[in-house]
Amino acid sequence: MMCSQHLMTIITMPAFMHAAAFEAATVDNSQGLKQAPDTVVEEAGITITSVGVEIACFCVAFAMIRFFSKAHSSKGAPLRHANKKLCDATPEPATTLQAWRSHKRTGSIRGQELHHWAGRVMATEPEAFVEEFIGHLAQMSPPDHAVLPGEVSILMEVAAKAGRPEIVEAVMQAAKERLGVVEDPIRAHHCRLTAHASCGSEHHVEELLRQERAQAADGTVALRSLAIVVRGYMRAGKLQGAILQLQEMHRLGHEIPPRAVSKLFAAAAKAGTMKETYTSLGGQIHVPEDAVTA
Repeated sequence: MMCSQHLMTIITMPAFMHAAAFEAATVDNSQGLKQAPDTVVEEAGITITSVGVEIACFCVAFAMIRFFSKAHSSKGAPLRHANKKLCDATPEPATTLQAWRSHKRTGSIRGQELHHWAGRVMATEPEAFVEEFIGHLAQMSPPDHAVLPGEVSILMEVAAKAGRPEIVEAVMQAAKERLGVVEDPIRAHHCRLTAHASCGSEHHVEELLRQERAQAADGTVALRSLAIVVRGYMRAGKLQGAILQLQEMHRLGHEIPPRAVSKLFAAAAKAGTMKETYTSLGGQIHVPEDAVTA
């Protein structure tokens, strides 16, 4: 506001100066101060020129202020925008293992949630599996120690279904040494069967089944063990091995679950061996109608 008033004063000064010059030219001669009109006009002209220079300087200064102000604003805007984006962006973990390490900081991970994360890490970075999850269980607070055997079983099951018998053994060993948890022998046996069948290691499967027969009172393999081997072989694509175990189940007088036969034929359809599979069963095992038409 003051700048505007100053500018108006400067602009209107020439008019007042013309009036002053005129009055000076008509001053009473009795005072002896009368000046020649030409001298007054000359002085007024000099004053007007000074005012003009001042106005020009003011305009140049104002233009420069506006120019530098806009330049500073244009430089700052993208930077603020970039900073906002940088602050708003939440970095995503680069790997599943990093995501697990971030998530486990929230507290004790157990049950289904533990199963979920164990499966993800096993699928991507199995070499870190034992240390990551046994280490996590080892950090549980005392009230949670009662759940450790069940959590160890979850880890063994995940490793077994992935067809990693060496990791199953490593989990059991680490659980014994670091957690004081000794796995139930029957559950350990089933996990070993699952792991070796799932990786298609028929030699190891037969050795485990031989040990089970030797320890059984009636010298036979339990239905659950045979079913585990059938599922593992189908997982590994060893369909002929699965058929042999189904035939063993039938020979021992066990009822063959229709679902197991349906899964066998679904796997055979993917492998393009439907006819061979049906022939191998030799009519001894009932084949559900939906299994053949699947």
